[in-house]
Amino acid sequence: MDRNYWLAVSYLLALKPQALGKLKERGPEEILKDFGKHEIETAINTGLSEIESSGIEFVCQDDEKYPKKLFDLECPPAALFVFGGLPETLDLVAMVGTRKASPHGTGIARNMAFEFSKTGIVVVSGMADGIDSASHWGALDADKPTIAVLGCGINQAKSATQRELKKRISVKGAIVSEFPPNFPGDRWTFPWRNRIIAALSKACLVVEAPKSSGALITAKDALDLGRYVLACPGLPGMQNFEGCNRLIKDGALLVDSPSDVLSLYGKTTLYADESLSETEKAVLLACMVPCRIDEICDKTGLNAEALLGIITVLDIKGFVIKLPNGFYASRSFSDTKTGKN
Repeated sequence: MDRNYWLAVSYLLALKPQALGKLKERGPEEILKDFGKHEIETAINTGLSEIESSGIEFVCQDDEKYPKKLFDLECPPAALFVFGGLPETLDLVAMVGTRKASPHGTGIARNMAFEFSKTGIVVVSGMADGIDSASHWGALDADKPTIAVLGCGINQAKSATQRELKKRISVKGAIVSEFPPNFPGDRWTFPWRNRIIAALSKACLVVEAPKSSGALITAKDALDLGRYVLACPGLPGMQNFEGCNRLIKDGALLVDSPSDVLSLYGKTTLYADESLSETEKAVLLACMVPCRIDEICDKTGLNAEALLGIITVLDIKGFVIKLPNGFYASRSFSDTKTGKN
């Protein structure tokens, strides 16, 4: 089939996404019969020009590169606009959460994404501020690919944070959107794209989310698709985790360590750096989720005096970071040495 038909459909249905469900019954040629010849030609010419000028790859449903998991959707995208390269692995995990994330939440996201990525799992998120960005940075800390799914055209990712992430992600991973490159985002486009994040992944981890967070839409999409739904718990009174706690009450898998997620993929992780002692590794694993000294003592069996000495050494080596309110968290060695965000 002429790929230009798919290109025309992507442009002409950008404002009518629910019509994508008809593609399963009618196909792009039949869909285009609803439009005039001039409309179709204009869409094709505009699309070809924008793709070429932006260095973007067009991947339609007929292409081998089109992610087959997207066919699980009631309305799969007609195509994806891709900047970078889609990883071939099927081991993908969605990481989502609030834009107004706390240092505690971003620490969890970045550290978990780092650990997942080190085992070959690809992190999928939405490149928004907060948990999304922290998740992408965690994968980049590990020097591994990550996938960002946008709720606007790729050329519309214009904030300083998005420009830097877009540049870094495209080197090994991909920025993708079902919307044409110059399509502006709208209030409905971001919740709509969440279904793609959920469909691509085997599991969806909600890291930090208040009860009204849009991340809960992604969790619902994942549940509807038969994917694993997981959530990081918050302490009572932590409003930014009320959505996570509700998910757990409703049956989501509780995650307080990377191993809780890695086990779903048949993987395990441990710091492999030979310069680390077994005790140091145990402390780092305890710190994969930011916690205070007393919590680390409980997890490792170390007394506070011994632990503080080990924490000091790990800080000097660049494996641990002190967070506000007395929390400690492990972080990637590459992050410390290169000064990456």
